[in-house]
Amino acid sequence: MYLMGFNTVASSPNGRRVEEYLSNLDLLVVQGIAMSETAL
Repeated sequence: MYLMGFNTVASSPNGRRVEEYLSNLDLLVVQGIAMSETAL
Protein backbone atom coordinates (compact mmCIF):
# COMPACT_ATOMS: atom_id res chain seq x y z
CA MET A 1 0.00 0.00 0.00
CA TYR A 2 1.20 3.49 -0.81
CA LEU A 3 -0.03 6.45 1.26
CA MET A 4 0.90 10.01 0.41
CA GLY A 5 0.28 13.03 2.64
CA PHE A 6 -2.36 11.32 4.76
CA ASN A 7 -2.17 10.07 8.34
CA THR A 8 -4.61 7.18 8.08
CA VAL A 9 -4.31 6.07 11.71
CA ALA A 10 -4.99 9.51 13.20
CA SER A 11 -7.69 10.44 10.66
CA SER A 12 -9.75 7.28 11.02
CA PRO A 13 -12.54 7.04 13.61
CA ASN A 14 -11.22 3.57 14.48
CA GLY A 15 -7.46 4.14 14.44
CA ARG A 16 -6.61 0.99 16.39
CA ARG A 17 -8.27 -1.23 13.81
CA VAL A 18 -6.58 0.61 10.93
CA GLU A 19 -3.23 0.24 12.68
CA GLU A 20 -3.86 -3.50 13.02
CA TYR A 21 -4.75 -3.84 9.32
CA LEU A 22 -1.69 -1.85 8.24
CA SER A 23 0.60 -3.99 10.39
CA ASN A 24 -0.56 -7.07 8.45
CA LEU A 25 0.46 -5.66 5.06
CA ASP A 26 3.50 -7.10 3.32
CA LEU A 27 4.57 -3.63 2.17
CA LEU A 28 3.51 -0.17 3.36
CA VAL A 29 5.09 2.96 1.87
CA VAL A 30 4.25 6.30 3.51
CA GLN A 31 5.32 9.57 1.88
CA GLY A 32 4.85 12.70 3.94
CA ILE A 33 6.51 15.83 5.22
CA ALA A 34 6.72 14.71 8.87
CA MET A 35 6.73 11.42 10.77
CA SER A 36 3.22 10.24 11.67
CA GLU A 37 1.50 7.40 13.53
CA THR A 38 0.86 5.72 10.18
CA ALA A 39 4.56 5.74 9.28
CA LEU A 40 5.59 4.14 12.56
